[in-house]
Amino acid sequence: MTIEHLCVVAGIDGSALTSAVCDYAAWISLTLNTPLKLLHTIESPSNTPLARELTGNNDSNYNVHLLEDIVDAEQRNNKLHVQKGKQLLAFALSRVQEFGITELSSLQRHDNLIDALLALEASIEILVVGVRGKDHEHQADKMGAKLDSIIRCLHKPIFVVNSDYLLPKQIMLTYDGSAVAEKALTMVAQSPLFQKLTCHIVCVNSDTQVEKLLNAAKQKLSQHSNLTVMTEQLVGKPEHVLCDYQAHHNIDLTVMGVLNHEHLEEWLLGSFTLKMLTHSSHSLLLVR
Repeated sequence: MTIEHLCVVAGIDGSALTSAVCDYAAWISLTLNTPLKLLHTIESPSNTPLARELTGNNDSNYNVHLLEDIVDAEQRNNKLHVQKGKQLLAFALSRVQEFGITELSSLQRHDNLIDALLALEASIEILVVGVRGKDHEHQADKMGAKLDSIIRCLHKPIFVVNSDYLLPKQIMLTYDGSAVAEKALTMVAQSPLFQKLTCHIVCVNSDTQVEKLLNAAKQKLSQHSNLTVMTEQLVGKPEHVLCDYQAHHNIDLTVMGVLNHEHLEEWLLGSFTLKMLTHSSHSLLLVR
């Protein structure tokens, strides 16, 4: 039986956030003393105009020649994508090596990104990705189409980058006492990533029992980590009051638990996770 060695995986695609993804992945890899793997995927083209024309034409000789043209065009296009991907990986390797990374590898797969990540899932300790790829990189109010699927499918912590690299000094843990919030709390307490930082444990709830809940969470963190811990109860629309708190206190990173996606209607209408990803001005670590 093969033993899977855990590593930090950074998904890169050449978008504007690629450099920041590399930097955060390098920081995480160094801090956790865990190998770093850079991943680039090349997806096969589908439903091309030539293919649609071929399907609708009944001339067999014409179709044969057209099919040859399609295959030739796709081969040339694939070679171009492979070459660009190799150049991108070379850039990323050079960038993370500046951090002093020694346990480092790269992987280029001809695969859908989701399938590639699922194939690697057993070896992933933390996945680092940009909040949006090349298709949406100029749309600051949206997240990448693939990120939604990644969050749904992958059962590993996901570090979502949405701004230039900044070494975290203050983090915000969104907390409500749920099982997934407890898992996020435990990660903050135990992970070397958060040692010697200031952690703001924040709960958005008007209930009078919240103070007791926050104090219990603070005690757990104080007992098991070298963190400066603060607590805050907020009232209002969660994504708004949390982002306002984040800005006011210069929070560098938000850590939050993500529920298993059993409620499809919530995802169709837009979940709290989605709203935080599109409203927050700093990176988020999502804990499953």
